[in-house]
Amino acid sequence: MARARNIKPGFFLNDELAECDPLARLLFAGLWCIADREGRLEDRPKRIKAEVLPYDDCDVDQLLEQLAKHGFIIRYEVDGNQYIQVTNFSKHQNPHVKEAASIIPPPPTQETAPEKHHTSTMQEPEQNNSFPADSLKLIPSSSESLKLESGADDASENEAIGIKAIEFAEKAWGRPIAPLDCENITQWCHDFSLRGSPEPDEIVIEALRRSSEQGVRKMSYVSSILKDWLDSGVFRVSQIQELDEQFEKAKSRDRPRKKKIDPGKYDGVYL
Repeated sequence: MARARNIKPGFFLNDELAECDPLARLLFAGLWCIADREGRLEDRPKRIKAEVLPYDDCDVDQLLEQLAKHGFIIRYEVDGNQYIQVTNFSKHQNPHVKEAASIIPPPPTQETAPEKHHTSTMQEPEQNNSFPADSLKLIPSSSESLKLESGADDASENEAIGIKAIEFAEKAWGRPIAPLDCENITQWCHDFSLRGSPEPDEIVIEALRRSSEQGVRKMSYVSSILKDWLDSGVFRVSQIQELDEQFEKAKSRDRPRKKKIDPGKYDGVYL
């Protein structure tokens, strides 16, 4: 099952990834969506093509080899089964807390990895982040990159994004939230966070609260509210109230006014 994942501008600027064919780069992003919470999936090129590149005439096995050659994935074998590990996936992605645990075994050490999938670029990452997948910075933005360079660990902050909103949704809607809705809520929180909002959860919670008050407990309704706010440049809850006030003023201006009647206009008229 495909899952919502994150992508940042650094993806498009990575010079090591640029050595791969354009479809290989697209495939790399697609692998994140079909990999489990540990970044692992079965190495089945035909199935991967059907899920990620169904409309393209290409050799997915060859594209996977390109990604392995440049160190973005590891292709390995355990007990006769072929698997793929997206390099540093858990470091750069933030799977939802309710996502199922991985049932795929981790890759063996490089020394025992099968010759077929061995790649000389899979050295341990150095302190200067020269490793290709590290330099890709799948998730960190420019400000977060500075934190990484300074040695700051923001993993706990990333994990917290979306949790409060999901907990609020479960209370407000009075039922467990479906996994897909949980992913959507988390993604909206990340979207507002990426736009610079210091309170992404609070904004999403406000949208959930309004949907609950209207008796519409559907994620599509919540998403329509959040899209309007995102397009309007909302970064704080206080700005939502300002939008409401502007909307009410616009409504009052558009409301037709009653014509004033001259009280003496009909004097002398007898029925």
